[in-house]
Amino acid sequence: MSDELSIALVGIGGYGNNFVTALLDAPAQQKVRFAGTVDPSPASCRRLADLKSRNIAHFSSLEAFYEKHRADLVIISSPLQYHADQTCLALGRGSHVLCEKPLCVSIEQARQIRDARDRTGKIVGIGYQWSFADA
Repeated sequence: MSDELSIALVGIGGYGNNFVTALLDAPAQQKVRFAGTVDPSPASCRRLADLKSRNIAHFSSLEAFYEKHRADLVIISSPLQYHADQTCLALGRGSHVLCEKPLCVSIEQARQIRDARDRTGKIVGIGYQWSFADA
């Protein structure tokens, strides 16, 4: 069993660009593998060429990613309307989730996420800009 952490990133444009940079520029000694990216419109990623040159797999949907891959952690930085479905899908496929704020758009979606978390025993974190920064 590997002690390497595999990470998939959903949403590589907008705020997702910050995660792309953090993952691409992570120190080599860290045991992290960038398992893939998910975005139906990846052109707004400022480092798309870097992702391609490093042969990081890209998918147009999270479902397509999970057809052949897995990730210990899925970071969700997609538009808000997709957060709940993508979080529940990732949990159901055995991944922990870090979802950018806000987590979802309704209390019912929050309950669905809570139930999926409880059912799978996985962790769901909500990212707020700068919460996980060194500063």
